[in-house]
Amino acid sequence: ACEVYNVASIHCMIACAGVMYFTEMKNTLMDQWDQTIDVNCKGVTNCMGAVIPAMVEAKGGKIITITSDAGCRLFPTLAVYCASKHFCETLTEITRRELVGTGVTLHTIQPGDVKGTELILQNSDTSAAAKMGVEIGKLVGE
Repeated sequence: ACEVYNVASIHCMIACAGVMYFTEMKNTLMDQWDQTIDVNCKGVTNCMGAVIPAMVEAKGGKIITITSDAGCRLFPTLAVYCASKHFCETLTEITRRELVGTGVTLHTIQPGDVKGTELILQNSDTSAAAKMGVEIGKLVGE
């Protein structure tokens, strides 16, 4: 969710929303898929929607979306996560094209693996975690 206090004076918005569940599609962990879509896709969309009108009116602003290399690369057991980050890449690029000439610019940053990330601490699909060589409840890379 995005809470805006004084939209009229916003110059920059950084959307850095993310949950990541290792899940095999055959295990149908729909609650985790729903959360991934709600946070990773709807979170970014809602934040953009909250600031774009004021930025266009002000004739300037910058939106930075933190996506993931998973938005462009495909990783087994991360189908929903990869799709959600690809959504963010596509949303940002199309919105950038729509706003050409308004003074509002959009950019993406695609971090790769981050040592010690807490993103997977809530995972529950043990077979997916095993395939990826990670342990449920442990930081990645530690």
